[in-house]
Amino acid sequence: DITQKKSESEQLSSNRPMKKSTFAEQMKKTIRKSPTKSSARRVDSQVGSAMRELTGQRVALGIIFSLILSAILTYIEFDATRTTAMIVLHNQTQNVRFANASLDMARKNSIPTLFEYQFVDGSTRFFDISGRQPGDLRDREKFNVSIVGIDGGTTNGLFSQRDVIRDEALVGFAATIFIIIIWFLGVTAFAGPLM
Repeated sequence: DITQKKSESEQLSSNRPMKKSTFAEQMKKTIRKSPTKSSARRVDSQVGSAMRELTGQRVALGIIFSLILSAILTYIEFDATRTTAMIVLHNQTQNVRFANASLDMARKNSIPTLFEYQFVDGSTRFFDISGRQPGDLRDREKFNVSIVGIDGGTTNGLFSQRDVIRDEALVGFAATIFIIIIWFLGVTAFAGPLM
């Protein structure tokens, strides 16, 4: 038993230096293969810059694509209030007793931007619009609705759409500012951490 234990311990001791030399050789090989700090930084910075550019491009394109889709898929319904009111007025103003009362009620309740109404007989009635003179309106700020009846009689109504055009311009301007802010924040939020 003692002899057998000595031979086993000799074998173990003879194996240990071999393992140490193998480990040392592996470490030397690993050290030779590993890059220096400067080359590792260069590789990291190249990868980081590539990731930063790619992320910035994808985020910017994604935001632009989503904004274009939202503009395309936005549904805006045409306001038919003026046309519908003019159809009703065409029938009501043919009776002289109710013509002025009908026009006053229509302006008060549904079409306050009406500033000129031409009756079937050719006479015209003018209205004030929000303290402005109708002569100050540009052509694009006027909206004309003509109704031709079954009997051939025609009535015309001129409406001011200055407020509508101004409101649409303000909403468009605010939407543009909002889009620029969202685009800037999106690019900064996603590309910023990679910088």
